[in-house]
Amino acid sequence: MSDKFFFQGRQDARQSNLKFGYERNANRIPGSKKYPLSLVVTSEERKQEVQSAVAEAHLFAEVKIDSREGAVESIFELTALLVRKQAVKVVKVPARNDPCNCGSGKKYKKCCALTLTL
Repeated sequence: MSDKFFFQGRQDARQSNLKFGYERNANRIPGSKKYPLSLVVTSEERKQEVQSAVAEAHLFAEVKIDSREGAVESIFELTALLVRKQAVKVVKVPARNDPCNCGSGKKYKKCCALTLTL
């Protein structure tokens, strides 16, 4: 028997997730007022375009102009947030004995369910 007074191993077999947990920064939302995006553009006109895109998406960003020779534009954070896919909403198919969605007044099993199976 491994009594607690004589056991030499680790007392608690569970590992601590305090330091190395999944999604440690779950509350950090990029583009929020507290954590704005940091974007770099190459001209004043481009800065106006990016700021309008940020405003349309209801995000917050700090846009800096880098007009040096060979400067590279860095708006990857913004494009990643704008392209992010939204959740797909699927229209619920009615049960067999529910009225049909098409408005015919028939039961679903006698109306549109027949066309799907044929």
